[in-house]
Amino acid sequence: LRFHPLLSKKFHTEVGQFDAYTSLPLGITSRSNETFVPIQLAGGTEYAAPDWKVFKVMGEVGLNLNKSFSYIAFAAVFDFDENTLQRR
Repeated sequence: LRFHPLLSKKFHTEVGQFDAYTSLPLGITSRSNETFVPIQLAGGTEYAAPDWKVFKVMGEVGLNLNKSFSYIAFAAVFDFDENTLQRR
């Protein structure tokens, strides 16, 4: 069972739009011989340049606070929904 409270804020700058976020993912893991509460601190941003119509990039870092794992992730996002494209 996991719960991911999330805070985010969009920033419009001269170089593009940033959508920064942070989260404190909490969970309960139960195995046959133990039950524990994994906790992480995660944060990242999504970036879209002004001339990018359907493409965004993302970066995220997760840190182990209690019986979880740390990670670094990168992603590319392609929007295919016409409604999304009209909102930019």
